[in-house]
Amino acid sequence: MQLRLRVLTQAVVNDKLLVLFVLRVATGVRAQFCKGVRMRLIKLFGFVFIFLFAMRLASAAKDPSEVLPTPILRSVDPDSIKAGEFATVLGENLDKSRVSELYLTNGTVDAKVHIVEQTSTTIKFKVPEKVVPGRYRMMVLLVGDPPRLIEEPARVTVVE
Repeated sequence: MQLRLRVLTQAVVNDKLLVLFVLRVATGVRAQFCKGVRMRLIKLFGFVFIFLFAMRLASAAKDPSEVLPTPILRSVDPDSIKAGEFATVLGENLDKSRVSELYLTNGTVDAKVHIVEQTSTTIKFKVPEKVVPGRYRMMVLLVGDPPRLIEEPARVTVVE
């Protein structure tokens, strides 16, 4: 901070030198102090550019206090299903702005399901053909930066 203030202070103090520099360059006369003034100008313009760029980035950033709701999967209908069939998961905050993908997981195997229909309270999906029979929990991939996987309490049983 002190370095930046010092550069700005020097630029203001050296305002007279800047006028002399412009006059000497305009008349074609070069002096020894021209290099120092040029460096100060380059530093000043560099600082202003970096400051304006940082302000632009800060204004484009999202509000960090904005918290998006977490999707909640409450149940799966039907709770027993065969591979290749359709099921519907019920819950809250399940729309495309929060959930990008849906998985079945048993702790060791994660199987991505094909989402057919999606609203804020339901996701209709097709169980993959190659899923091994067993009891699975539902897992969602959240939209966001970074994307996160969350296991949900909703369960479904895949039967033969």
